[in-house]
Amino acid sequence: MSQLDSILDKARRGLTTSVGLGVLVFQNAQVQRRELSKAAPRALQELSEAVGDRLKTIGEKLADLDERADDIFDDIEQRLPDPLRAPVRQVHVAVRDLRSQATPPTSSDDGETSPAG
Repeated sequence: MSQLDSILDKARRGLTTSVGLGVLVFQNAQVQRRELSKAAPRALQELSEAVGDRLKTIGEKLADLDERADDIFDDIEQRLPDPLRAPVRQVHVAVRDLRSQATPPTSSDDGETSPAG
């Protein structure tokens, strides 16, 4: 075997090795892409559930706050003189109606929606 044949043989081996490494890198990238494609919907679902849980907690806390505000308002009304009770009651009812209109519906466990509060 001549020196030229030896150089050409080494060049072929190097090229074959380079192509093989390129194929392996491409396949590895494909595997990672597929794994990400599978992981992304799961991650999005988990994030969606976490946000839903937080929104539910916030809605529950707001409902508790509304209830406490109503109790305080009722207590104040009872302490007012009779001539002031009716107008204050009207304001209380109007505020309660506005709150119920401004509160978005919440999803119950059975999939139906109902107004929060």
